[in-house]
Amino acid sequence: MPFTTNIGTPQGDSLSPVLFIVYLEHALRDIRPVQNDKQEPVPAEIIYADDIDLIGKKDADVNSIEKTLKTHCLKVNVDKTEHTSVRKDSEDWKTTKKVGSLLGSKEDIEHRKHLSKKQKSNCTTP
Repeated sequence: MPFTTNIGTPQGDSLSPVLFIVYLEHALRDIRPVQNDKQEPVPAEIIYADDIDLIGKKDADVNSIEKTLKTHCLKVNVDKTEHTSVRKDSEDWKTTKKVGSLLGSKEDIEHRKHLSKKQKSNCTTP
């Protein structure tokens, strides 16, 4: 069933990815000070198009990031989100799939079909 919205750009519009990246960069500028540790500099994020790895040292960082994104009317899609903890005594990170490891696989194709899943947003424009 079609629906109308007064925010954002239509799915599939050629301008959508450009506007998303510009808008996301604005939000990331608010996230970076939360994540950066001047004592031990680590990149705060790794970005490829709309795939982002956000890196933090504490669980509280994740909550702070989600809160900051919410102030920009951005929401983390839990169906497409993977939390990975990397610790000295654990090798769980080896099973984490990152950008490029799935491209073209059946799993990737199915995943991309779900990208158009409709989600309701509580964000309104000012």
